[in-house]
Amino acid sequence: MPRCTSTTSPGAAASIAAWIVVKGVPPFPWEDPKERLEAIGIKGLDVLVVSRRKEPRLFYGFPNGFVEKMLDVPATSRNWSTITKIAVLMGPTR
Repeated sequence: MPRCTSTTSPGAAASIAAWIVVKGVPPFPWEDPKERLEAIGIKGLDVLVVSRRKEPRLFYGFPNGFVEKMLDVPATSRNWSTITKIAVLMGPTR
């Protein structure tokens, strides 16, 4: 199941924005084979990360450290099912 990673604090958002302006975004895709993570894109302050099951226990990798390392900023992640539930609670967009 994919996970969606996004910054949440204003300070982190400002850090990402400044980092992108100064250094630019590393070219996609970003990969972490050990954690079975692949960042496939960035939109605004959201980094889209696919997290695949890891062997042998079939747990998913955690993208926080991966994104923090790539962008040198604090990050947090949410499972895609959490994102869809939040979208339902927020209702239709205008």
